[in-house]
Amino acid sequence: RGLVRYDGLGTTMYSPHTTPALRSWGINALSTDSRGALWISTDRGLTVYERGVFRAVATEQIPAGTVWEVHRDRRDRLWVAGSFGVYVGDEKQFISVPHFKEHIYAVEEDASGRMWFAGRGVLASFAPGDSAPVRWRPATERRVYDLAVDPRRPRTLWIALREGIYELDITNPSAVIEKRRVPTARNGTRAQVWTLAFDRTGALWLGTDTRGVMRYDGRVLTELDPERQGAKDPVWWLLCDMRGSMWAGTSGGLLRYRRSPFRTITQGLTATGTWAVRRDTTGTVWISTDDGQVAWLDGNRWHPILTGVRNTSAPSIWPSAGGGVLVADDNGRLLRATRAGVVDITRAVGLPAVGSYGWIAARDGAVYNNTGDGLLRARTGKI
Repeated sequence: RGLVRYDGLGTTMYSPHTTPALRSWGINALSTDSRGALWISTDRGLTVYERGVFRAVATEQIPAGTVWEVHRDRRDRLWVAGSFGVYVGDEKQFISVPHFKEHIYAVEEDASGRMWFAGRGVLASFAPGDSAPVRWRPATERRVYDLAVDPRRPRTLWIALREGIYELDITNPSAVIEKRRVPTARNGTRAQVWTLAFDRTGALWLGTDTRGVMRYDGRVLTELDPERQGAKDPVWWLLCDMRGSMWAGTSGGLLRYRRSPFRTITQGLTATGTWAVRRDTTGTVWISTDDGQVAWLDGNRWHPILTGVRNTSAPSIWPSAGGGVLVADDNGRLLRATRAGVVDITRAVGLPAVGSYGWIAARDGAVYNNTGDGLLRARTGKI
């Protein structure tokens, strides 16, 4: 569908019809360099966007084949991988890296500055001064779709394959050692891994063709969005942004995963707009919602104990000395809710017909009620 720019509010579309420098609708990858230029890998060559202008890189420099990735190394060189092998150069002049005839899908630089290449039947490395790439022989019968150097263990390289991910020790590029395999198949169905990315915690994220996005923390492989049954949209690429959010480009659109110390729990609720959250004297957490629900939490799910409280803008709740919570509405009712049920205690405590907005228990045992008619105080069970 071409190139899409998202500014946080809306999207702008660019296509070969509107932008002649884009030779193809198929966009395989995006990368930026230190100057802020955007390099666009397409199915028909390479395009760059710089200072507000799109420019197609001449086919004499980069062939008009499928470009899979552009990588800028620490020496400010651009490595371009595609169906034509590998080219390297600056923004204007590129040369072919010798001895690469395979489709190259991905490029990565290790801590020593050595470049690693993954592709169709190849995993190889290359450094200035080498007469030819150093190849890992086991890869000749495999497709290596992506690779990622572990940021916390710079001599560890992870590669993405049809059957899962492999951990490799690349201390000696001429004698790469396979350390671990993590399969991604489920119930006998293979899940190919097409893309890899590390997040800020050091966890490795995987984009697959049938199981969506997965996360590996070094011990456990977790499938994101497990509630979605069946095959998920294929994931083409992953990106961890400056805020730590992980973005996934899929055949069905763009996904964003945010890490947060908070966990959203909505199961059991008919509305997610909340008025109050309280913990009672037994440690149970209670919530009141915009549609008049009062519910308690078992740790993973809300259990409504009261629905349709007359104050439709949500009831006021406060912990009760005997356990559970006090629930008040705009029509003057005062209810005591526990896990076992609800009791109307309006008359028992002598609450007048007022709209109650909040409750608080003082240290001396008195209970204060903020109402539409003023502040009420109860000390001995009566208001």
